[in-house]
Amino acid sequence: MKTERFAVRHESVTLTAGQSNILIYKYELTIDHEIGFWEEMANTWVGLTYYEIYVDGKYFEKLERVMGEPESPHRWKPPIVFKDSIVIYGTNNDSAPHVFEVILDGQIVDKRYMNEGS
Repeated sequence: MKTERFAVRHESVTLTAGQSNILIYKYELTIDHEIGFWEEMANTWVGLTYYEIYVDGKYFEKLERVMGEPESPHRWKPPIVFKDSIVIYGTNNDSAPHVFEVILDGQIVDKRYMNEGS
């Protein structure tokens, strides 16, 4: 089976006080015969902030906590399967600026080879 790791794994954006619905991370599959398996996530978080995650254009989760640290990311079991994209927005309801940082990892698989042995 032909696979590759996510090309864009880390994004960091500073949101000023009161900014909302700001793009933090976007990963799009660009070839029709690809399928993605989102396996890991780490992020920063402080009170009065949150992330909104969309998978394949559908609301997935409002995240108001740390999912994992860079050296010990949260592991999805089973992986989150996506056919189009993962998009993450941030909102800062605090009165101070904060860095929104996410690290995602997973595999991109060429569906044409999925029935072959590994």
